[in-house]
Amino acid sequence: MSDPQPAWQEWLNSLDVPRKAAAESLRAQFSALGVTDPVDLIKSEVMEDLPQLAGFVLLRSLWHGAIDGWAEPGWLDQLPAAQRLLAAGADREDLVRLVRAVAYEVVFATLDELDAGGDVNVSGVEAGWVVMEWAKMALRLGGPCRACMKTS
Repeated sequence: MSDPQPAWQEWLNSLDVPRKAAAESLRAQFSALGVTDPVDLIKSEVMEDLPQLAGFVLLRSLWHGAIDGWAEPGWLDQLPAAQRLLAAGADREDLVRLVRAVAYEVVFATLDELDAGGDVNVSGVEAGWVVMEWAKMALRLGGPCRACMKTS
């Protein structure tokens, strides 16, 4: 396997100052998140303006909370159906695998819907959605966008 550092440096040197700074910042942030080979993600974000860092952070957060969270002590016990199944002799690890699989499917179905930007099964409706990268939006607007925040 070849050392990716010279190719990274060559690509970095081909960028203008703002893109180079963005690429270096992204590399530091991906590194802080434990991503060992973020080069393709960085190139995509810098050159295609696709929010790869935001997508990674969102997916990581969903994975840790909505999927892996079910393996934490007490999470399964909060479900009355799981309590009944455990009392009837069901294996706890099997139930954890089951709820994690369901959570996985729900998370990825939701991400697919978000990626679609609207309900592909409905015609004649002009409603849709978009996921925004908050930091970039705040920078463009000079601060938090009050209309973008849901308030109760």
